[in-house]
Amino acid sequence: MSFLRRKDKKRKTPWRTAESQWDEQDAKSQWDEQYSRRLCAEIREFNINIGTRDRREMERVMANLLVLGPAKAGKSAFINSVLSISSGRRLRTADSADYEFGTVTTKYSIYGGDGEVDNIQLHDTPGLMEQEGQGFNSENFIPLIDGHIEDGYEFQRERGINESDPNYRPNSTRRDKINCVVFVVDVSTLKTLTDNYTQQIRALQNVLVDKGIPQVLLLTKCDKLSKHARKNTANIFRSKRIEKYVKYAGSKFGIQQSYIHPIVNYGENPDGLDEKVNIPILLALRQMVYFAGDYLENQVQVERSTPENTTG
Repeated sequence: MSFLRRKDKKRKTPWRTAESQWDEQDAKSQWDEQYSRRLCAEIREFNINIGTRDRREMERVMANLLVLGPAKAGKSAFINSVLSISSGRRLRTADSADYEFGTVTTKYSIYGGDGEVDNIQLHDTPGLMEQEGQGFNSENFIPLIDGHIEDGYEFQRERGINESDPNYRPNSTRRDKINCVVFVVDVSTLKTLTDNYTQQIRALQNVLVDKGIPQVLLLTKCDKLSKHARKNTANIFRSKRIEKYVKYAGSKFGIQQSYIHPIVNYGENPDGLDEKVNIPILLALRQMVYFAGDYLENQVQVERSTPENTTG
């Protein structure tokens, strides 16, 4: 991993444009309010077909995004950043883990559903921790993604939810279920992330692969990694060091590089919004919504083809 310690250099052209995630219009866009508003509109207005191929019935996507990652990786800061962008002002709704021990989030909380990107709901969970019996309990993972846990459930460290719990939803619908999972990792800790954390994430990924649920990876705190991104967040896709870390994260977690998003979250200072901070987050959100839509459209077709939903 010595290549990760090399001096950060700035590319003349963004490295992300070499991948298929951006279209020609993205590559040519200025990082300004107009581009930010266009991304919000694309996220907000994305539709899928819930009808048949012959008789299309369009429905706006509601993306249920489950946010997971190690404690203090920036999960809650990401949620607050999305809510701030959507509302047009700085918000601090989800608690952030800024102290030395533990994870702040103990209750299952669902945020979003209004503002500029009102078709996104962010599902917050306790952070992953190394100590057994601490942080996110993997026994809750399948009930979560299957939509059986209601907003407000108090996570128990020693056990997963059971069907007798008042926050257990026995009959979940498509609107309750998770349709994309967002893993969040602090890029500055990527080299030192222990095998325990990696194995926890890999185990959750295996469940997602079996269920066909899409996943993306956010690399947070990229301003700590790159002086160029620290000076101007618009340089985040020009930093050679960040590019190398994205490639390393792809091999570490088995995720395609174009599904990995380096971002800078809003911090504790109460300053206003910055389009150059917004845009990498919005690019990530757009992909999440697209992935959620693809998954939902496929699920609708699967439901339509099951015997109880067919006639004749």
